[in-house]
Parts: sequence; structure tokens; C-alpha cells
Amino acid sequence: MDDFGHHLATNCCNGGQRYVTHDSVKNELNSILLYCGHWTKLEERGIFHDNRRPDISVYNPPSGTTRRLLIDVSITSPLVGFRPNAASDLRVGSAAQKAFNAKAHKYGQVVKDHGFSFLPFIFESTGYLHPEARKFLRLLAKGASEVKRISEEVLYKYFMKRLTTSLQLGMNELLMRF
Repeated sequence: MDDFGHHLATNCCNGGQRYVTHDSVKNELNSILLYCGHWTKLEERGIFHDNRRPDISVYNPPSGTTRRLLIDVSITSPLVGFRPNAASDLRVGSAAQKAFNAKAHKYGQVVKDHGFSFLPFIFESTGYLHPEARKFLRLLAKGASEVKRISEEVLYKYFMKRLTTSLQLGMNELLMRF
């Protein structure tokens, strides 16, 4: 176990512990979407006619399209943990990019076949948020600022603080159990 609990929060399958942090971030993102006036459904089943289900379906996405947006949240760690013969790539964002590519590959063709839009929403356990996720939050902030009459920058920072706090609380909840 690493000193900060990154392995436990992002890689360890023991007792489903890693899902606590994931669900914390997923639920917070869903709450932000609802705050911004978007209609969502969590873990919608059967849309691909197989076992895959995205974390959040957004029926009126901020992109202005009529295509449903599917979001799949992932929390990854830049640390290797205790995998033998594995090498860490400690460049900032490299683990997030790897997870982003894996999610895009997993959902890519089936999303196109069904006419949906897709966004892998990737956090590293260190707090780094993938650029596409940051871009999406900026889009949410821009749309909400027009309706709520709050500065776009203030809303963006507020959303980031909510999500990073959710990430930290999810990881803390895990560490408090042990």
C-alpha cells in the first residue's frame, strides 16, 4: 500500500472499494449537470443491447446537438502500485490520457452505431482532470452563466472545486475504513 492510499482508491478491487471514489465523482458531476438545467439518467441500461452502460446519459447536452450525450467517469492513478515489472509514466496527465483512450476505444464504435455522443470524464487520483473533461465543464459554465447570471469563470471554478472535493472525500472515506 502506498502512503497516500492511491492504490486503494483507484486500483484495489478488494470489497469494491474503488467504486466509492468513482461514484462520489459521478454523482457530483450529475448534480452539476442538473444545476445547469440538463436532464440526466444514471447508469442507463439496455441502450447498447449488451452489458455496457455509461455512468450518465444527458438528454439535452450543452453542445447544442439533439444527440444524447453519454458520459463515462473514470478515476485512474499515475502510480503503478505493486504490479511487478510495470513502469510508471509520471508525466502529468499521462494516466488520464491512457484511460481516456481506453474508454474511447471501449465505447467508440457502439456509440457511433447508435447515434450518441460520448465523453470519457477522466480524473487522476492526484486531482488532474483530463483536458476534454475541463473543456466540458467550461461549456457547462458558459451555458449556466447565461441563465444564472453568474460569471462563467466563477461557475467553472465552483464546478472544479465541487468535483475535486468529491474526489478527495471519496478517497478519504476509503482510508477511514482501514
